[in-house]
Amino acid sequence: MLNRAYIGRRLPATTPVEITEEAVAAFAAALGETGGHIPPTFLISLTLPASDALIDDPDFGLDFSRVLHREQRFSHHRPLRIGERVSCTVQVEDVKVVAGNELLTLRTEVTAEDSEPVATVSTVLFVAAGGDDEEQSVAARGDDVEQSADVTPGVAAGAARSPEPARGGEAS
Repeated sequence: MLNRAYIGRRLPATTPVEITEEAVAAFAAALGETGGHIPPTFLISLTLPASDALIDDPDFGLDFSRVLHREQRFSHHRPLRIGERVSCTVQVEDVKVVAGNELLTLRTEVTAEDSEPVATVSTVLFVAAGGDDEEQSVAARGDDVEQSADVTPGVAAGAARSPEPARGGEAS
């Protein structure tokens, strides 16, 4: 189970990353897009790696092999620009238990080097229950949750985790 004490916790801002034409073109090509604009969803290539410190924190208790991406929302405050440098600050917004599984909500603020807000990205991750030991743990804590037979723990979400972004100024 995720550590609910993390609700409200913010990770330190990431090191600023330069938005390069190459990174944007590679992302757009993967989507089958052309046209020379930055896809609105390009920010996921920055925000997912920004949460790595949380994902890798054993005290938080997130087993990424049990994670499925559930929802993503982008609120753009202004257009992202080629050549600018941005950083991301991730905050744990909420952890909800639903039928013995968890919904983790993260909010990531994307900010330019001059502190100008660029976007707010909200991510909801479904975290499947961990099996018999974890279900007994839930019952022992007295959580009033209903177990669901429709959820298969260990769904291959870990393979969907993005590779480490390119370093040295590239944002892909």
